Amino acid sequence: IVLAAETYLALGWTRAKALRAHAVDPRAARLDDSVWPDRIRAINNNVKNQFEVPVMFYALAIILWQLGAAGALAQTLAWLFVASRVVHTLIHTGRNNVPWRFAAFIFGLLMVLGLAVLVLIAAFRG
Repeated sequence: IVLAAETYLALGWTRAKALRAHAVDPRAARLDDSVWPDRIRAINNNVKNQFEVPVMFYALAIILWQLGAAGALAQTLAWLFVASRVVHTLIHTGRNNVPWRFAAFIFGLLMVLGLAVLVLIAAFRG
């Protein structure tokens, strides 16, 4: 949540800076994100990413906690997922190297899939 909030702040800051510098037509920007400079579009895309796989992570973390199955392995997977999101954001809002960004995304997705497996195991052990 902190990462998403920080990314929203960065988006607002860079958009305001671009508007002050007259780098974008505010009327065009109301309905078309493609008119923003590339850096702002990358940050905006990253904001959107914060509400995709991370939402599954939040749900799985809550389910594991409710099942009493948030042990050491689940916590390790969770922290590795958080680290992958930080790395993904740094890449996405920085040099935006797509292969590196994809690798960070896949690593995080694998951590979420690991959490899903733990949920299934805990649910069937019941």
